[in-house]
Amino acid sequence: MTIPTDVELVASTTVISSAWCNGINDWVWPAYNAGTLITAAGTVTLPTGTVTLASLTGTETLTNKTLTTPVLGVATATSINKVALTAPATSATLTIADGKTLTSSNTVTLTATDGSTLAIGTGGTLGTAAYTAATAYAQLAGGNSWSGTQTGLAAATCVGLAGSATAALGIKTSTNTVSVSAAAAPTTGQILIATAADTATWQTPTTYGDALVANPLSQFAATTSLQLKNTISDETGSGALVFATSPTLVTPNIGAATATSITGMSTPLTVAQGGTGAAIHTSASVLIGAGTGAVTSVAPGTSGNVLTSNGSAWTSAAPSSGSPYVVAKAIVANTTVSNAHSLGAIPSSFQVTLRCITTEHGYAAGDEVGGINDDGTRRGSLTGFVNATTIGASIAANLYIQNRAVTIGTLVNITPAKWEVVLRAWL
Repeated sequence: MTIPTDVELVASTTVISSAWCNGINDWVWPAYNAGTLITAAGTVTLPTGTVTLASLTGTETLTNKTLTTPVLGVATATSINKVALTAPATSATLTIADGKTLTSSNTVTLTATDGSTLAIGTGGTLGTAAYTAATAYAQLAGGNSWSGTQTGLAAATCVGLAGSATAALGIKTSTNTVSVSAAAAPTTGQILIATAADTATWQTPTTYGDALVANPLSQFAATTSLQLKNTISDETGSGALVFATSPTLVTPNIGAATATSITGMSTPLTVAQGGTGAAIHTSASVLIGAGTGAVTSVAPGTSGNVLTSNGSAWTSAAPSSGSPYVVAKAIVANTTVSNAHSLGAIPSSFQVTLRCITTEHGYAAGDEVGGINDDGTRRGSLTGFVNATTIGASIAANLYIQNRAVTIGTLVNITPAKWEVVLRAWL
């Protein structure tokens, strides 16, 4: 439905609910002036108040009309104030904060990952050629150098510049700017070395620089044992670093150590520590225990002496006339056994007996048998002998004794391993 361009509706308190056209460019308003014709050039005057035109359907075309602060809702337009608008496939949002201005003086395409934010500091400006590629930043505008104060560089910041071999490098510190003049391009491995408070040059590292895995520890300054200790978190003890050959250890706690010998000890090991408590003992001496005290010793003394006890101590002395020389020998069949008696003369008497070691034939360990018999055929006997230096016995193949485990008078052969020969001699 097209509304005539020259119809003026004046406000009224009455709502116009419908109207119809008589086909001759006239409008009939039956709700108010039934039968009254309104010409195209006429004016409809309605009572004052709010006027609502209802039941308008279809597409309305408004040409060259001025709308004051209209609310368009979900509107469709191809341009606004000569600004062309391209409708998105579904929907899009353009938001400008209240009181802010968005100005574009050139054609610009902004592309970023969803959720990205471009933040520019106060008064900041993205200059020309600030960023030209998707993978790298271009050099600063104006070539390979700049002058004046460069904002945005923190203290001690190194700024690298691309370009020729004569390009400069600036290092901004908290107090000044260090200038690096590269008269020749640096070679691989060179580093910057300060030559003054505000200058530096490229140099090959010699006594300084990064540690290299190809070089030994000698590339560093000499390190003391204490410095090394302070870099280790699980050390024990203190003092100098110890190596394997001839180290000097001060009051070490060596725990359960194993050694072939220990020399240079100023204090002997006590009995509690596994030692004797004495620094030295006479050669061939007999060691005598003293409880937890130091071990003592008894020297051999004169030849022929014997170790004699008085009930509380031991001494080396010549044997008395009532003290025999005694020695025990293992039994070996068909063999002569002997021993030097050290009495210094032919004994006035001697004795050869068998001593039981393991219970056998009714004899207990420690029992001695003096009469040695044969089996009646003279095939088993034990014969003793003595002289000024030696006492001994000749042992036959078999030795028979009385069997105490049965009726007395029964002879039985002994088991050599269960018996021994005892030799005694008196002056």
